[in-house]
Parts: sequence; C-alpha cells; structure tokens
Amino acid sequence: MFNNKIEALVNLYTVDNGELKILLFKKMDDPFKGYWMLPSNLMINKETIEECAEATISEKLGVNDVYTEPGIITTQIDRIPDTRIVGISMIAIIDTVKLNLNIEESEEYEWFNVDNIPKTIYDHGEIIKKTTDLFKTKLLNTKYLRKFFPSDFTMPELQKLFEQLLGKEIDRRNFRKKLLSLDIIENTNEKNVSMSGRPATLYSFKETDDKNVYYE
Repeated sequence: MFNNKIEALVNLYTVDNGELKILLFKKMDDPFKGYWMLPSNLMINKETIEECAEATISEKLGVNDVYTEPGIITTQIDRIPDTRIVGISMIAIIDTVKLNLNIEESEEYEWFNVDNIPKTIYDHGEIIKKTTDLFKTKLLNTKYLRKFFPSDFTMPELQKLFEQLLGKEIDRRNFRKKLLSLDIIENTNEKNVSMSGRPATLYSFKETDDKNVYYE
C-alpha cells in the first residue's frame, strides 16, 4: 500500500533594488535549529499543488493573490529521514508594492539574494538552486518581468537584475538601446527623486504580448 506524501515548497521571489531575492524562515527548533528553510506544507487530498502553495502563502505571510506556478519535482527517497515525501517546488512572485507581509512576530525570516543562500535544512538548498536556475531563464520573458515591476522602475534597476540573471556586466547604453528597440517599455515622463545623485527617468512595461528578452 502506497503512503507517499506530497510537499509544496514555496520559492517566493521579489526584486529589491535590482536584486533577485527569496524569502526564507529560520528554524527555531531541532533538528537543524538555526538553519533556514522554505515555507512549505503537505498537500491534502482535496487540493491541487497550486492551492496548497497559495494556502501556505496566505497562512505564513498573510497575503493573497500571489502568482504561483510549478518549478521542479524532487523524488529522492531519503530527502526527509524516515518519511517518504515527494517535493514540488513552487515559483511564487511578489512585487515590492505588495511586500508588506503579515508574518507572526514569533517567526524569524529574511530576504536573501538568490546567489548568497545560507545553510538550509534537508535538501532545501538544492531545491532553491535548481528552482532559481529554472526561474532565471523564465525571468527573461516580459510575462514575469511585468509581475515584478507592475509600476515604475529605473533603467539602472532593471539592468542590475539582468546582470544578475546573465552573470555578466552589460554596457549601459547598449542595454537601454536594446530594451527600447524591443518596444516593451515606455518612458513615464516622471523622475525618481532620491536624496543623492541625479534623478533617474522612470519607465514602465507596456501591456503587450509576452516577449523573450534575449541579451547577447
């Protein structure tokens, strides 16, 4: 008789000042006390994996209407000692406009740059890496970029994100020229006024058909 369980592991991403970050919680008890982990839940019979992920986000973070989609599946037999649990990572996106999370004070959490993940419980570190590698390729599509930037952004902020995704520096003038040539962004005619430096022009994504943004 099979008694396998399915776990939804939520990889919740945001872009903060041009950096792709993921939300992790600190485990407060043994085993792995002090290590970090993804928010997760076991799927119950009456729900889909998407509904399980959405319920986890609502329960743990106090927010709703967060975009989710399946990431990777991990079926390693001994991923959780003494228990057979299949893990399905879920990609979730939250923009900075919705970033006021309603997390219980007893919970300790932090947003980590996806390229600088701390020690995690069980196989969460491997799941984060594989899911993030997959997501980085998806994020070069305007479908996902619009979800991170539903309102205004600066060109330097977007360029910083692309440099992280591609793992290389990009010439500022060429980047701006490429983005404008694709006809996916528009000038809002507004400026980002900061305490230091020259005000930066604000752009927004157009509501167009989804496009892959390949950068040579």
